[in-house]
Amino acid sequence: MGIFQKSVINKHLTNLDKEQVEKTFDWYKEFRQIFKKKMKKAWHVTTAIHNSRYSQRMFDYNIKTDDAIWLSEKDEIIITKTIADIVKNDNLNIVEYNICGDHMHLLLICEEEKLSKIVGKIKAVSSRICNITRGHVPLSGGVPLSGGVSSLEDSNPQRVVPSSENIPLSDTTTDPDTTAITRGHVPLRTSTKKKYNALWTQKFGKSEIKTETYLNNTVKYIRNNRIKHELPKSEEIEKIKKEFLCTKEHASRTE
Repeated sequence: MGIFQKSVINKHLTNLDKEQVEKTFDWYKEFRQIFKKKMKKAWHVTTAIHNSRYSQRMFDYNIKTDDAIWLSEKDEIIITKTIADIVKNDNLNIVEYNICGDHMHLLLICEEEKLSKIVGKIKAVSSRICNITRGHVPLSGGVPLSGGVSSLEDSNPQRVVPSSENIPLSDTTTDPDTTAITRGHVPLRTSTKKKYNALWTQKFGKSEIKTETYLNNTVKYIRNNRIKHELPKSEEIEKIKKEFLCTKEHASRTE
């Protein structure tokens, strides 16, 4: 029980021996609503790079797509660092993680109703930061960068939040004619940088893990996924993973 919760309850115990009450009082029984436990489940989450997968619906309707990008090791490191920041800031429980050029895997333990919000934030923030570092121009702001990542409770991955720190309003040089037209106001952007695009597919895959065997097999599968795809091991990514991954025992603790 938190200090604040105890202080509220103790207001009603001013005429009692609080020390004795502390020893004998059944806090859980009397204030069960405060001790509401999280009904956590284990999830194997996968998400792929935008346009890297072709669905049956796209085939049926002959939908054409642009070429998908392939993440460089630098991109993968940036994304992994971003996820590490989110996990630490929001106290998330991620047991295993890997990123493999055009997709990533997460073994996440959380409440079912929080799953989409958590994954949405991870995708939105990592997409924005990766695009910025690749020299793409955000269309209209975005989710705060790491260090300024808002808490999960305050975030809405679908809502774009303007951020003047990350969006230059003009180029460093201006044309005299442009200055005349704008009458001294900040000119419109004339940069030819690539526009900001979604990095990940709109949807993500999820599979509930219901048994200990399934859990252990999923950990091994995700951990060895780069080997499966014949990708080299990244020492930097492995180092970052140690900062935010937790054990399955810690992730499944009562909260």
